[in-house]
Amino acid sequence: MYTREDFLRDYPDAPTEPGLFAWLEELAQKKHQQGIEQGTEQGKQAMHHTIAEILQHRLGALPTEIAERLQACTLDQLNALVNPALDVTTWEEFAVYLPAEAR
Repeated sequence: MYTREDFLRDYPDAPTEPGLFAWLEELAQKKHQQGIEQGTEQGKQAMHHTIAEILQHRLGALPTEIAERLQACTLDQLNALVNPALDVTTWEEFAVYLPAEAR
C-alpha cells in the first residue's frame, strides 16, 4: 500500500499544496465507516443465522412469522435473543422475547 509517508518522500514539495491531503483523509474516513457498516451487517447476518439454527435444532421448522420478526431485529436485539433461544421449549415462548420493534 502506498502511504502518505511514501508520497511525502517521493514528492517533498507537494505538502505545500493547500488541501492536498484533505480529500485523502476524507476518503479514508469514508472507507473506514463503510468497513464498520459492512462488518456490522455481516455480524447481524451471522447472528441471525446462528439463532435460527439453534431454534430449528431445538423446536423444528422456523415459522414464517418468527423468521420475519428475527430478520427485523438489530444486532443488539439478536444478541439478547441467544439465551432465550437456548431456553425456550415452544415457538410461543420464544415469540415473547422478540423485541417490540420487531413485532
